[in-house]
Amino acid sequence: MSCKFKILSLTLVTLFIVFGGHELQSINWSSYIMVSGMGSVGEGAGIAFYNLDTNPRQEMILMAYDAPSGANNFRYRIGWNVGTNGRAVSWSSYIVVGGVGHVGEGAGVAFTNLDSNSRPEMILMAYDAPGGANNFRYRIGWNVKTNGHATSWSSYIIVGGVGNLGEGAGLTFTNLDSNSRPEMVIMAYDAPGGANNFRYRIGWNMKTNGYATSWSSYVMVGGVGDLGEGAGVALANIDSNPRPEMILMAYDAPGGANNFRYRVGWNVRMNGYATSWSNYTMIGGVGDLGEGADLALVNLDSNSKPEMILMAYDAPSGANNFRYRIGWNFDSFEISREDNDHQFVGYVSNEESRFVDYVWGFVDEFKNTWTNSQYYWGQCRFLGTGHLSFADSADLAYIAGHGSPSYIVMSSGQGCSLSNKAWGSYSTSGRTGDLEYIVFHSCQVLKMDSGWRGRWRRYYSTRNQPRPFSGLHIAMGFRTNHYNGAGAGSWAADEFAENLEDGFNVRYAWYEAAEDARWLAGWTGNKPAIFYIRPHKYETIGGHNSQDYRYGDSQYLLDAYYMK
Repeated sequence: MSCKFKILSLTLVTLFIVFGGHELQSINWSSYIMVSGMGSVGEGAGIAFYNLDTNPRQEMILMAYDAPSGANNFRYRIGWNVGTNGRAVSWSSYIVVGGVGHVGEGAGVAFTNLDSNSRPEMILMAYDAPGGANNFRYRIGWNVKTNGHATSWSSYIIVGGVGNLGEGAGLTFTNLDSNSRPEMVIMAYDAPGGANNFRYRIGWNMKTNGYATSWSSYVMVGGVGDLGEGAGVALANIDSNPRPEMILMAYDAPGGANNFRYRVGWNVRMNGYATSWSNYTMIGGVGDLGEGADLALVNLDSNSKPEMILMAYDAPSGANNFRYRIGWNFDSFEISREDNDHQFVGYVSNEESRFVDYVWGFVDEFKNTWTNSQYYWGQCRFLGTGHLSFADSADLAYIAGHGSPSYIVMSSGQGCSLSNKAWGSYSTSGRTGDLEYIVFHSCQVLKMDSGWRGRWRRYYSTRNQPRPFSGLHIAMGFRTNHYNGAGAGSWAADEFAENLEDGFNVRYAWYEAAEDARWLAGWTGNKPAIFYIRPHKYETIGGHNSQDYRYGDSQYLLDAYYMK
């Protein structure tokens, strides 16, 4: 038995408020639904759906890994015939199954058919923490009857873990290869110190005795925070590609109210690796302390798109309870397909040779850190109608040309107003934009007059109009004229690249480089400005695939850092 409490640092704590979470606006999320728990201390929880009886509506199975004094045990309840509103017609009393150890750091439940009997098997798993390296331990309930009880239970089977400390775990079944036998995917939300990460292993071609033919090494995927109070994994096909998606979720505990955060691995290949991973999406939680969490994808209504169910085992004072939310009609187009390719582009106005020096000063230095995918003479369409193939195809764009407030000349005859452009993952309904950082090495593009915020971000009155900050993290440039005395322009570009490589946050990397170049130019003009969405204030290039923000999000707040 162990009790895990949420600890808040008493040194320096930066707090922020999430009003309902960063929710997908075209998915209708229910308020949470509460179901009575099965004890006062849990060390993991899970959710699964399966049709156990003759009624065509599916059953919801809620499980907690209960931690009384001494050995733990699994406890599950069955919600019979879940309706189109996401509520069960009735709930069973809880059923107890012997556990697999004394301390768990996550648990999960799943159903599959392993043998020749038509009745399904129930698999209960806990991420056991015996001291030293953790391990996964699971039991198989054979041929679950229509009353929800298994005919018999196996002894537990041990699979090597993925670290020494977990803050959640989950399991699911799918078929990834050409063999007809299913794969078991087991996952732990590892807490190595600092940022957490997801780690999963695949048990290939599960045999009729419940053992995998072989196990993969663990695969690591970036996490979604520094402290989790539960996690889960699911696989389903949510786009037009025949390969399935993997959804990894953690119940994040940032201080104050918790929230659910999930990432999507697109088109998982036959080797178990996803083609790419989305940014995380954040959904408002269901309390301040969880002792387990999980997710499921199931179709509850007449719409062909599945519902996403996010569940946490909430731990108020006294007895615990399950709390779940329903995201209706889960759609692949609502998820950012953020890539991890670390690309940048450079665009140069053909009006003056010094613009070549500016962009090349950056490209020549930074090409050793990220991939330079484009280096072209500028055209307005690179920022406008063709942005997805040009500026928005990369993570950073560096542009030089003549400028004025929210306006840049990309090349002769190619003047480009910026206030009616949109960049970033929310720039299109398909969420395929990739741009996080953009530099305008030009005069006055980031001029800070009374209307600058209205030109760069959406407000209620302009919510249906394009604006540059549509998932964009940071824009950099000058609020005054820019002078190239003593080669200050190319100096600033090169210095900016070096600052990024040295780990400076992006905002300060530009400010410091421009400030140094201003001294070189003789302290004339050249006053830098940086516009940024507030959560990206201290972001380094290593955080480029952090969460994007758009109009409607509580943290869609545009700030500026500039030289007065």
